[in-house]
Amino acid sequence: MMKLCRKDKRTPQLEIASTILSWTYKISVVSLLLYTPVSAETERSLFERRRPSVTGAEEIGLQTIIENDYQFLKEHPTNMLSAAQNIYAMIMKGGVDQVRTFRTTEPVTAYKSLSTPQAENKGRMIVGQYEPIASLVAAIKSQATGNRSGSKVPLLVGTHGTGKSEFAQVMANIMEHYSKNDPEYYYHEIVWRMDQLKEIPLFEKYYSHRGESRMPSPLHASPVSLLPEEYQNEIIQVANDYLSEKGWDFSASMMLLDPLSARIREEILLHYASAQEDPQVSQFLQSIGYQAHPGETVRQFTPQEELTILSKFAYARRIVMDSQETMPIIDAQGDEPRYSELFMSTDPLINFLSGNPSNPLSKVYNGQILKGSRNLVFFDELFRNSEQFRNILLGVLESRRIAYGSGAAVPFDAVILAASNTSSINKVSKDADSHAQLDRMISIPFEWPTEPNDIARIMIYLSKAKNFKAQVLGNESETPKDFKGDLNDLFPPVNVYNMDPHSVFPSGKYRLYFGKSIDDPNAVVVMPHTLEFMAQFIAATRMKTDPQEALKLGGAEQIINRDIFCNPIDRIKYFTHKKTGIPDSAQIDLCRITKRLKEGSTGLGARASGDWLTASIQEAQKPENKNTLTPIIARKVLIGFADDHRVGQNIGEFQEWGLLMDQVLRSILIPTLQEDFYLALNGGARTEEIYDEIMAEMLEINRNPDASMFVTRNNVETRIDRARLAEIAKKFEEQKGMKLNFQHLSDFHIRQIRNMSRGASPIIKNQDLLGAISAYLAEAAGKQVSLNEILQDVQREGSYHSNSPSGLPGIGARLFKLGYNEHSTTVLIEILKMEQDRLRAKK
Repeated sequence: MMKLCRKDKRTPQLEIASTILSWTYKISVVSLLLYTPVSAETERSLFERRRPSVTGAEEIGLQTIIENDYQFLKEHPTNMLSAAQNIYAMIMKGGVDQVRTFRTTEPVTAYKSLSTPQAENKGRMIVGQYEPIASLVAAIKSQATGNRSGSKVPLLVGTHGTGKSEFAQVMANIMEHYSKNDPEYYYHEIVWRMDQLKEIPLFEKYYSHRGESRMPSPLHASPVSLLPEEYQNEIIQVANDYLSEKGWDFSASMMLLDPLSARIREEILLHYASAQEDPQVSQFLQSIGYQAHPGETVRQFTPQEELTILSKFAYARRIVMDSQETMPIIDAQGDEPRYSELFMSTDPLINFLSGNPSNPLSKVYNGQILKGSRNLVFFDELFRNSEQFRNILLGVLESRRIAYGSGAAVPFDAVILAASNTSSINKVSKDADSHAQLDRMISIPFEWPTEPNDIARIMIYLSKAKNFKAQVLGNESETPKDFKGDLNDLFPPVNVYNMDPHSVFPSGKYRLYFGKSIDDPNAVVVMPHTLEFMAQFIAATRMKTDPQEALKLGGAEQIINRDIFCNPIDRIKYFTHKKTGIPDSAQIDLCRITKRLKEGSTGLGARASGDWLTASIQEAQKPENKNTLTPIIARKVLIGFADDHRVGQNIGEFQEWGLLMDQVLRSILIPTLQEDFYLALNGGARTEEIYDEIMAEMLEINRNPDASMFVTRNNVETRIDRARLAEIAKKFEEQKGMKLNFQHLSDFHIRQIRNMSRGASPIIKNQDLLGAISAYLAEAAGKQVSLNEILQDVQREGSYHSNSPSGLPGIGARLFKLGYNEHSTTVLIEILKMEQDRLRAKK
């Protein structure tokens, strides 16, 4: 049984004044609104409550929550858990992977809902950034467990375009998806029946002017928080059982009501406990079977009776967390923050009627920050706010309670995140008064990625280009797929556990274009290797390669003089799996020193990269460029950006970038284009045949180093061509950055033969050796042809016909199978010819 008594005594004078005011209500409203200086926004807030979307008429009575052993809460556990617990649960529901990137020294958990395009996130994702995201999720988990470290606010530090604010956008999509589509994550909030509340004199006096029949809890309060304490204790056990089934070391805690709902609840129960002469009260209590106790002056209710009374005035309504109404992003406020719009304002009429500014009923809890209750609030560029505003926030961040001005403190259950750019952090870190704020935060660095495939995804993602499509080569009848929202398939996330060089970029596997269809006259076809050339150049601008700068930080002596650190070209080859054989210790040292150097904090920015691609596509649409995006166009557009000061770097830095671009062009792009050209030149006719011969030669040499003959598959004894073997080994080393290991390949080949004899799958040929053989054959053929003749051939109308003046019929058709169109084939030959002329002039 529970006994209720009034906590605040009203003076007789105030009660008389209130009675008079209730008779002259309409005149009072008009007078107050005429003479009380309130802004238009505040005036609207008196009558309008902007709410999140509601799906259908999904309303339930409070009694439903406790029925059938709390079956409702078992089906919708979101209503029992804290904001951090729910957000963590949603992140985990998307699944996880273990990855090891070039920026991590150990395997790290990748959260698919955040880093992979899915229906849950509407295709939005944070590209790369596995380690920072893992740290961020760990901080949310700490808050979910109630760990003391969970009171520290994650502070995402880095330059623009690194994915800091994108996290909030991705989480907003995830919250909307689950709260709309998954019953396990259905949210419900308390809604008060204003038409019923008016039966109570206090509320008739206060709320008659609102003109509303329903008033939701201003903080999306869970209906669990309205239940009697006895029920809440049982519900906590139900919640803990749910958390235990999930395998999480979390504990549920008592739900707290917002001050407005708490005061309404108190007044309702007080009215029914003390209104002895009210016939409506007596009639209702009689209808629910209440039995008075002899001699009692204040009625005492059981938990079930209390719940029945509250059910007359309130119910639970389902809400969808689908906008900034429920996940606010708070920008920097400037020198004069509008505190009433951020926290809460005062209803001037009710304030006058109550005569008590601290009365929770007189507050309008419509502040932007409060809208994030039961969800997430993101403070963008936190340290651009005034020190006074940051001090006010300090208490909120630590206690999760808001007490601004007069009035009761508002319990605030939300995951709070903050972001700041590096320059702002550097500035406030020198201010001793800001140290207390920094100590209450967990700094999580976000830098631009330096892995080319991550950069390619971001570049396309941030460009204004639409309809990015890919068509599988060799299957032109298949409908092209729109990859704008699913770029991971084209540019797989880096994972050092998967060192397949053919998985990094789509060139040679897909025909890429921007347009509604490949036949669209406005579609822009992407020449093979153009996007990777742009991404590789951007990566080079972001790399830290100065040994002296690294030496100042100490602990990098083993790596700073190696090419993989000093030479951005070697680093790019390492990132794209074209350079292997790097010891694990060197990889770890490289990762550690580049982190300490804050690699990715400088260079061509993420948004600039998107603008570069957008402008390059527009340039490709000019008649002379024949709707084909090529590396030449990309280079021209970037130089134009520098001339127009659109990339924001100084002249000296851009000159350095120009040298980097030439290095990427000559050391990575041109050799790659040569591979395509040579492959088309020899048609691949003898590659497989020579592979078998080379393997037989190596097997014989391993058995007898002085051998001069070997036996072919057809049992024909043939002389070993050591000169050819040496040339192929040379090509292998040029392509892979490591020597051709005869013993290793021979042993691998023998194991496959034995496995095949036991019924295993056919022999898998070494792709790197096949590539070296193809380059060798093509180069040999190329020495016998003229690039000028081939260029004239492909520039002729119908250049793919069989009557070829160069004597190489079908080269255009073979390049088409590699993703080239007629214009990009011409550009390919022109680039190779210019490089050939450059090398001849150099000699």
